[in-house]
Amino acid sequence: MANDTHLALSLPDKWVFVVNIIEGKTLAGFTLPGLPVTVIGTNKKIAWGLTNLMADQCDFISVKNDAIKQYDIVEDTIRVKNDLPVGFKIFNTKIGPVINNRHLLDFLYGKSKVNKAIALKWTAAENHGELKAFINLNKAGNWSEFKSALKDFGSPAQNFLYADIDGNIGWHAAGAIPKRKNPGQILYGNEFAGWNGFINFDKLPSEFNPSKGFIASANNKPDKLNYYITNFWEPEERFVRAEELLTITPESDTKFLMNMQKDITSSYPKEFVEEILNAFSNVKIKDENLKVALDLLKEWDYTYSKYSQTPSIFEAFFNSLLKNTLADELGDTVLKKLSFISNVPLLVMKQLLRKNSVLWDNVKTAEIKESRYSIIRKSLVDAIYSLETEYGKDPAMWQWGRLHKITLKHPFHGVAELIDNNFDLGPHQLNGGHTTLYNTGYSFNEPYDANLGSAMRMIYDFSTPNQIYIIQPAGISGHPGSEFYNNFTKKWLNGDLIKVNFNEDSFLYSLTIKPY
Repeated sequence: MANDTHLALSLPDKWVFVVNIIEGKTLAGFTLPGLPVTVIGTNKKIAWGLTNLMADQCDFISVKNDAIKQYDIVEDTIRVKNDLPVGFKIFNTKIGPVINNRHLLDFLYGKSKVNKAIALKWTAAENHGELKAFINLNKAGNWSEFKSALKDFGSPAQNFLYADIDGNIGWHAAGAIPKRKNPGQILYGNEFAGWNGFINFDKLPSEFNPSKGFIASANNKPDKLNYYITNFWEPEERFVRAEELLTITPESDTKFLMNMQKDITSSYPKEFVEEILNAFSNVKIKDENLKVALDLLKEWDYTYSKYSQTPSIFEAFFNSLLKNTLADELGDTVLKKLSFISNVPLLVMKQLLRKNSVLWDNVKTAEIKESRYSIIRKSLVDAIYSLETEYGKDPAMWQWGRLHKITLKHPFHGVAELIDNNFDLGPHQLNGGHTTLYNTGYSFNEPYDANLGSAMRMIYDFSTPNQIYIIQPAGISGHPGSEFYNNFTKKWLNGDLIKVNFNEDSFLYSLTIKPY
């Protein structure tokens, strides 16, 4: 079992590694601070990991503002240290809370034009049994007990990956997936009759002991879906790469899985690079750096090494392409909102690349009708100019690691420079990108510093039942004065893991908690 969760990075980390010995049974893995369960890990009989199912578990319902009398108004106050308290009101409807000030509709049309309230219907606001599910999951000893535990899990919907001591493997999606009449759109109050229950657990995507001998999961769309879960899957390239590596090495071991977790090859740029080369195929090129860029792209193996210039050229091109294609129609403000989550531009631009869409034309140049190739050429020229301006005219200075860095920021970041210098960790140069297994995504609104990565990595082999390999950013402690605040950083950056022996006599210290 190998698992690494790609999340927004924080300092201290979201996860904490724990070993629990409860009534003589040992659990080892990761949990969230304060939870009395192991969220990802092993109990020596089974091991499990998680990836997000990307499920659409909420709906936005438009209700008339003149129905204000129907609202349940809750007044509350946030007390602020050394400042005045901040009062606010929560408007609750029978559907859910009103969230106009957080909805894209306000940004598109402005508050003066939105005369209806937007209410949120969300599975996480309903009563489900996530804690019960994990308690039973921690006790499970086989596939049947594993599945039975997951039936209580509601939100956020996850893919639960499974392996056991007998050599079985499987996965099962779990979560409350609403049955809808009109999924994926804003509904009006008179159209919304509530959800017609949830998809039955036994109908959710699952697999057990597939003939190919392995299971990969990377927030991808499951096969053979005949009902709506979401339209918002992650790009497929990480899943495709994982399947490719596991297919050519079916007898994988711990070392192979370690290398797989730090793999930095992605096929995502391939179609774009082919179109770039086609766009310039009959163009006489005079600019020397443009020639160099095209030669590098032509020879690229699509590896995102921090020492390579080619990822920098492609990512600068992609950011220019995004703006040159969509900013004229959407405007900068809406484009920024839609780019907040990086998989949206990645999916949209891949779809557009395959079409002769009207979006390729710049609506601000009425006298010229731009084509896909003319926008592609302009975007590469713009990319070269931006790299020359920021990093110099020598392409040797365009190494990906000079652009793509990570700073792990303490919660006090930004309060004072002195605190930042002593509490933050970084900046550190990074391999990888949005669509590599060694996942280091960044915001298209603030390229190219990473804001996402592996918040933990874990590998467990049943042949060594008292050992587990783990790593997480920074260290196990959130205290800047601790020797364990920063002791994992170098290994985490390199994609390495540490071996932890978790038999009872291997620990220097332990904490015993007894029922009161």
